[in-house]
Amino acid sequence: MNDMAVVEANKTDYVECSPESFGDTDPQPGIEKECYCDDRKKVDKQTVTYWIYFWQQKREEQENREA
Repeated sequence: MNDMAVVEANKTDYVECSPESFGDTDPQPGIEKECYCDDRKKVDKQTVTYWIYFWQQKREEQENREA
């Protein structure tokens, strides 16, 4: 399975391709990644919402382990 993290541009038309832009979460640390813009709206809102929530939860789990 390919992991993906998503973020909404919130009408800024620009998102930096970095972990900080994606809730400071790195789905696969140490592995090169690719960023792309879904300018054709192939990914529906429900999928975007799911992945944002998924990685927020992963980040919280990591923070709890480190605490």
